[in-house]
This record gives sequence, structure tokens and C-alpha cells, in this order.
Amino acid sequence: MPFGLKNAPAVLQCMMNHIFRHLLGVTVVVYMDDILIFSENEEEHAEHVKEVLRILRENNLYAKLAKCEFFVKRVIFLGLVITPEGISMEEEKIKAITEWNAP
Repeated sequence: MPFGLKNAPAVLQCMMNHIFRHLLGVTVVVYMDDILIFSENEEEHAEHVKEVLRILRENNLYAKLAKCEFFVKRVIFLGLVITPEGISMEEEKIKAITEWNAP
């Protein structure tokens, strides 16, 4: 890629890590522009969502409502299925791997 800002993704990740630094690994996981908010219960979750939206607003960043999911018990994040029971791979991806033809 000879043109453009080659380090733009790294700069974005660094900025997101910085603005969410006090929440990372506590209630938030951030990868580029994907933000996962996790909580023990719905009351805490409402507060965590408000805090994330406040931080975004304070930094002139915005969430596209059509791409957001709130108060869900199952989410696919970075290709992983996350539920209260644990983390697993998507079934379609497991199937694709198990059905690969041997060389």
C-alpha cells in the first residue's frame, strides 16, 4: 500500500485504548471500532452503557445505532460467541474447518 496512512488502524486502536483505559478489562473490551460492554446484571449494564456513550461523546465519537446491540445475553464479537455460559467459536466456522478436504 504505497498511499494513505498505513498506521491509521494502530492510531485508532491506541486512541480507543486511551479513552477507555479505566474501563478496559473491567467492563469494556475494544478492538478498533468494536466495543463490547459486559456486566454482572442489567442495572450495572445500564450504567456501563451510559458511561461508554458519555466517553464517546466527550471525544467527539459516535455509535451508529443500527450497528449497536444492547442488553443481549449472546453476542458474536471478533468471531467468538460470548454467552453467560462462556466463550466458543461460531458453529459455521467449526463446520468449515472440520469439512476441509485433506491435501
